[in-house]
Amino acid sequence: MITVSVNELRDNLMHYLDQITSGETILIMQKNRYVARMVSVNQNDWRDNMKILPKLLVPPSQIIEPLTDIWDGYL
Repeated sequence: MITVSVNELRDNLMHYLDQITSGETILIMQKNRYVARMVSVNQNDWRDNMKILPKLLVPPSQIIEPLTDIWDGYL
């Protein structure tokens, strides 16, 4: 994430637009306050770029099964 002032953005707009196109996010400040954020229209979801898919070590039914033995002394 890049932070720039309004004047800096105005003076170098094409440079920052190129960075936004490559996936960067630009935060814009005016009078030491954040006033806007510029992001690419075509944002990729990080999940689409995953090469290794996670695998469950237990079946899904066992994940949501209550752990009754842990609560025996408290109930």
